[in-house]
Amino acid sequence: MTETVVRHNPRFGRWSLIVNHVRLRGGCSMGQIDLELGCSPGRQYELFREFRDYAKDVILKGGRWTVKPLESTPETAETST
Repeated sequence: MTETVVRHNPRFGRWSLIVNHVRLRGGCSMGQIDLELGCSPGRQYELFREFRDYAKDVILKGGRWTVKPLESTPETAETST
């Protein structure tokens, strides 16, 4: 039997803080993250590039963090008679 070993990545914890911070505020600048969470703009950009697939609704563009609404798939109405 083969076991999969999942290793903890401490950088992901910092990414989670940024994502939660941006979601709570609905968006903010990289400077605000730097002041409030102590994460430099360069580090924020590195984290975004590394982990952006884990939070597809949070985007870094032009020095600003924004939250975009996720696209929802339309539900099909099935009538069973």
